[in-house]
Amino acid sequence: MALTTAAFAVFVADYAERRAHLVRASRQLNLTRRGHLATTRLGRLAAARSATATVLACTASFVGAALPLLAGAALPGLSWVVVALAVVTLAVLGAALEHLFAGNPVRWAAVLGAGGIAVTWIGVWLHIT
Repeated sequence: MALTTAAFAVFVADYAERRAHLVRASRQLNLTRRGHLATTRLGRLAAARSATATVLACTASFVGAALPLLAGAALPGLSWVVVALAVVTLAVLGAALEHLFAGNPVRWAAVLGAGGIAVTWIGVWLHIT
């Protein structure tokens, strides 16, 4: 269920952004019909690229969730290892994202790691097990 919800949210957000760019470009080009570019081949290309982004995001989400769970299944007595693995993975992802966003790798790693700790704390607080 979570994967379906995430897929829907990612597709809608990505497609809405791409379509908004096409509508804005139509306006800037002074095309007579509002959103003309969005109804052309460019609009279909935007939908296809949004679908690709959705598949990639869902795959990454699934793998990112499955790996710590598989580690937890393999080491049932060490449940804290799963949390530590997930937080470290987020920190490594943050450091890797730094290259895309030209930021500070330590800051990105710390923020994503802290986010993982915060989400874990919220899960414990809500008794999600």
